[in-house]
Amino acid sequence: MTASRLLPIVIAVFATTACDTVEFQSAPDEPLADCDAALVGDWLITDLREGPRTDGRQYLRVDSGCERWFTVAVERKADGSEEIEVDDLEEDLVLGFARTSTQAFIAARDRPKDGDANSPSQDKPDGYTLVAWDRHEDASITLRLVDLRKTSHLIIDGKVPGWVEKRDRRADGSRDGYVSTHWAFVFGSAAEVRTLLEAHDLLDAPWMRLEPTDAQDSAQINAWLAGAPAVQPEGHAPGERDSGRRVAR
Repeated sequence: MTASRLLPIVIAVFATTACDTVEFQSAPDEPLADCDAALVGDWLITDLREGPRTDGRQYLRVDSGCERWFTVAVERKADGSEEIEVDDLEEDLVLGFARTSTQAFIAARDRPKDGDANSPSQDKPDGYTLVAWDRHEDASITLRLVDLRKTSHLIIDGKVPGWVEKRDRRADGSRDGYVSTHWAFVFGSAAEVRTLLEAHDLLDAPWMRLEPTDAQDSAQINAWLAGAPAVQPEGHAPGERDSGRRVAR
């Protein structure tokens, strides 16, 4: 998997529209904290399920105050050149921080768009995706997702109020990987979600590792962010939030 193919996966897992994910009606700690200083900085991302790649790499930058979250994917092309793809996560997501008594979480939900802020989806409720994170003595951070199967079983067994959607075939019975979905939604207040997460071991195996970058890599990230052209939509005034994904070669 190349870095540019990994980029949408990172975004999709944070985004509540991902096909295989767990969403919660409430975060375990509300109101959400705007920032956690331990996440601020530049990070090299390693997918612990795929292992290190030789054809690209990916970085995460969390600005001071956690006001902006950028992913930078670097893909090495066949001719030896590199293609850089930059994505501003907060273009599409509202990101915050929550905690239980034992675990820290990043909480993400879809950012309301113009005209639909008060119009939730008619077929699915709107909720939070929770990503657990732990910082280690070497300053690296491990990310873990909520286990979809464990959560689904709790819902199916009637122990947790929620919805489960699972399908891997078309209506005629034929297989199609593109229509495979497994989605679970847990209803409950912040206190109820916190009690659930504290009472059950619902976290999956480590998913990604964030390692602090050195000064040289941080300087390179500065250059990539400055060099990637931003496409301003019509009516977008200078100084406003830009359009999100940008590509520089």
